[in-house]
Amino acid sequence: MSHRPASHSTPTTEQAAALIAEVERTLAEGQQQLRSMGLDPAKVRALGQALTPAQQQQADNAVRQDLAAVDQEVAEAQARLRAAEPAAGGPSKARRFI
Repeated sequence: MSHRPASHSTPTTEQAAALIAEVERTLAEGQQQLRSMGLDPAKVRALGQALTPAQQQQADNAVRQDLAAVDQEVAEAQARLRAAEPAAGGPSKARRFI
């Protein structure tokens, strides 16, 4: 489903073609991720379209909360790793005095 710019290429049509290609790549990656989790992309899409606005808002809030929790866990794990690392450069060498 790749779109190709017309033979009369302008910066705007080139940007549009690049954007379309990016969207197609993103959609394909999303579908692949759903398949890797054992989900049917068409069914997931249908479920999302069947939600009322209130249900959609509730689902969006739940996803945002989950992502924030993941970000928090990652930040905590990174902090633990930094705290466990030895100081950079190790102990300093003794200096000779003249």
